[in-house]
Amino acid sequence: MCHLDDYVLFGHLVPFIYDKFAMEAMGCVELMKLLAKDSFPAMLTASLTWETTAQLIFWQLAHGENVPIDWAVQVIPKLQYSKHAEAVGNIYIMLSRLDREPNISLLRALLSRPPSPPDMFTVDCLKILIGDSDSVPRIAELLGNLIEKAIHSGDLTPQSSQLFAHLDQFRQSCLSKASHLAEQFLARRELQLAFDNARKSDKVSTLRIRFSELFAVMEILSDDGAQNPRTSRRKAVKKSADLSDDEGKTKKKRQKCIVLDSDSD
Repeated sequence: MCHLDDYVLFGHLVPFIYDKFAMEAMGCVELMKLLAKDSFPAMLTASLTWETTAQLIFWQLAHGENVPIDWAVQVIPKLQYSKHAEAVGNIYIMLSRLDREPNISLLRALLSRPPSPPDMFTVDCLKILIGDSDSVPRIAELLGNLIEKAIHSGDLTPQSSQLFAHLDQFRQSCLSKASHLAEQFLARRELQLAFDNARKSDKVSTLRIRFSELFAVMEILSDDGAQNPRTSRRKAVKKSADLSDDEGKTKKKRQKCIVLDSDSD
């Protein structure tokens, strides 16, 4: 009943029990596992409204029991980047400790979040995942499959739009870093094939226009450019800058035309 009456006291008592009564506690299966897969998502959702201290204790228990990221997948779309700082930070920890290949459920949960510039959660998670070289091929394969599936099914909104938006945000945030991990990841054959098919498909013409800089960078980082990562990286950054400059010049020309028209009147 202590965990119901005073969860703060309960949080302090748990490590005390394992410390002072190690033999008894370690030999009790019921005490060894406080968290369960079926109830963890609901508990995690409820913890989002708890005070900071209570959340810290909850996550200490979760990490102590080595709770896998799979248990938290269904809550990921509900997390608010700025409001749920404790949960977001601890999801990062779970990803950094991932001891298995990422699965499609995890990628879908991350990409299902609405992409908005202040919210870097999905991009940060992708950066953590590709930081493990063993996971890179699997992540590229899963993302490539999601792009291919969206193209063939014709389901272009909102899922496809969100997918490309997150990848574009990843491009903007991660290119030209010292590690060059983003360039190497985007140059993966699985992703290049998916984007090549997207260029050829009429179904995604609106997305190609909307994410023109992303498609341009992916083209530069294609098989030929990927043979020289340093050169392709410079070209990719320059291409993005040129596209932005072109858009700015177009806007200025339009403004100038409007002024000339007004003067003629």
